[in-house]
Amino acid sequence: MNKITFAIALMLGCASCCIAQEQQEEKEVNIVGYFSKNDTMRYVATCGKYRVMGNDTTITNFYTKEFDFVVIDSTASSYKFEMIPLNLENGSKDTKGADAFTTYTWEVLKKKHPIFTTDEMGGDLHLDNWKAIGKELTKMLDKILKQKNKFDSEDESISLDKLQSTMEFAMSTSAGVLSRIPEVQNLFLFHGRALELGFTETEDSTNYPTTLRTFASYEDVEEGDEGNYEGDYFIQYSSDVKVEKNAFKGVLGVFSNLISDNKDTKNKLEETVTSDVNAGEFYEAHMFFNGWPKEVTRNKYADMSGLHNVEFCGIEWTRRFWK
Repeated sequence: MNKITFAIALMLGCASCCIAQEQQEEKEVNIVGYFSKNDTMRYVATCGKYRVMGNDTTITNFYTKEFDFVVIDSTASSYKFEMIPLNLENGSKDTKGADAFTTYTWEVLKKKHPIFTTDEMGGDLHLDNWKAIGKELTKMLDKILKQKNKFDSEDESISLDKLQSTMEFAMSTSAGVLSRIPEVQNLFLFHGRALELGFTETEDSTNYPTTLRTFASYEDVEEGDEGNYEGDYFIQYSSDVKVEKNAFKGVLGVFSNLISDNKDTKNKLEETVTSDVNAGEFYEAHMFFNGWPKEVTRNKYADMSGLHNVEFCGIEWTRRFWK
């Protein structure tokens, strides 16, 4: 083979590789962050919980948070972010339980801004200063539990000492502290992963019978469509799991030991379980081409003995600054 023939063959081979590479890439969406130092996104998160029993709906927690998310460092192998809390509104105006924790946690975060680190793709989210935040959250927890008017002191089924001990243990772990900032977890839930374009459904019976569904697509962007770019994409995930009645009673038994010294508490909790438990989660995200989330929705539900519990959270961007 002469040099010219060899060169042509080499060029054709490279072209075939590029085409094959392009076709392979078009089969999936990669959720990857391409961020720069000082990039800033402002988000508003509206989240809460409610339960439905028959025709009655009760909101147990509802709040709106506004915060900035800033890239404070960018290297070849990682990103570092700072979360800056701005505003909090508690919609239910409830001074007990969940809303109290939400308010006090927000005050802690305003004093000690959370610092997060991810890998080069925006995945593997880690809270760097979790120990300092956890220490302040523990102090906050002690303050709340000492205010008897925040809780029903006549409820002998719950030991405040055991409840405090359990929650303080959670605040002594990175995962426990991070769980107090669910909005950030929701924004970066799928970074570092790839989803097949179109719809997929799989069954998983590793622990409990579970159905998993995903959907991914690139978004249609029209010329002059302000705020959207070529390469923006959409991802969706949902799961449904069924837990047998007796298995769930076992879970409640462990939980009762964490919050109560009353031997009857376990029996009372187990008596509430009269059927299998159906639970699941729904997640969807509209993403900019560079991996910044535009809009995220994450809902969780659990149906048990006629009681429908829902935890919801919707997050939208309102302002951005990119280099």
